[in-house]
Amino acid sequence: MRTVLWSVEAEESVLKLPLGLRATVLETVYCLPDEPEPPGARPYGMIPSAFEIVTDSFTLRYTYGEDHVSVWTVRANT
Repeated sequence: MRTVLWSVEAEESVLKLPLGLRATVLETVYCLPDEPEPPGARPYGMIPSAFEIVTDSFTLRYTYGEDHVSVWTVRANT
């Protein structure tokens, strides 16, 4: 099972989100270890295993490997 790792910036951003949006982001992130390339995730940059999820509510950028998912950026889309 992959471990979820957070950048300091991503963690701080999540803590500043309204509770409902925070719950949605966390649910999305904690599903990534089982399915690191869910529908709607698109490659990010030209970085191997880096992806971006953009919804009406938030943007999430991350990468993954055999044993981890690393969350780089979380941003509310306002």
